[in-house]
Amino acid sequence: MMSQSAQNLYFHIGMNSDDDGFCEIFTIMRMTESKPDDLKLLHEKCLIYVVDSRVCIVRDWHENNQLRADRYHRSSYLSEKPIKELYLSMMSEQIKNNSLYSDLFLGLPNGNQMATQARLGKVSLDKVSKKKVSLSKEKLNKYKEEILIYWNSKNIIVHRNLSKEAEKEIEKIIGYPYKPIKDIDGAIKDILKSIDVYSTVLNGSEYWWSHKWNLFEFLKRGNKQFEGKSEKDYIKGRDVNINKVDKFN
Repeated sequence: MMSQSAQNLYFHIGMNSDDDGFCEIFTIMRMTESKPDDLKLLHEKCLIYVVDSRVCIVRDWHENNQLRADRYHRSSYLSEKPIKELYLSMMSEQIKNNSLYSDLFLGLPNGNQMATQARLGKVSLDKVSKKKVSLSKEKLNKYKEEILIYWNSKNIIVHRNLSKEAEKEIEKIIGYPYKPIKDIDGAIKDILKSIDVYSTVLNGSEYWWSHKWNLFEFLKRGNKQFEGKSEKDYIKGRDVNINKVDKFN
């Protein structure tokens, strides 16, 4: 019998897979606070197949999901030849009569599918959740500079440079160096949006928020407080479920 944490991970993998059954590992493991052993157990029980450090495949995906052609969006992972060959080898019985996949079988070399599967399967499952992504230091520094410039443009507390503490907090929030690059892009946008909302409610007389942070304090406390919120959530007299004590914690 599987542990509750492994069952929970499998449920969320299924809920967050794309139309071909691919699911990005890091995002789901972070969301569910799962451990590498949970992922390894699902792989060993043949419920999923861990392709590499980025992604896994739900093995019985096509047995439980039937999509109409007009609603189907092909996974970007099937554009990668080794993964496509692995996928067709693994899913051949499930998709051989599915017209959505007929073009993928055209021109596929014979006899190399299982070799591809074995080669890709050598990824260490114990290390998969800690595999580093290829975001360069130069790109990371540009992200940090973008946050500093945007913060200073709001004239809350202007900083000449980012402190080391603030830099580390940015890396922590965006998940560097382990988070997928496209998720890091989204995390940066979320930080900028939180700064925007914070600046508006701090300076507007119609809002109840009045506590002023420097950038490091905002990153450590305020980003989580304002993430996903809008200015309307802070209008005076509005009955909202926001813990005002958070600004002092």
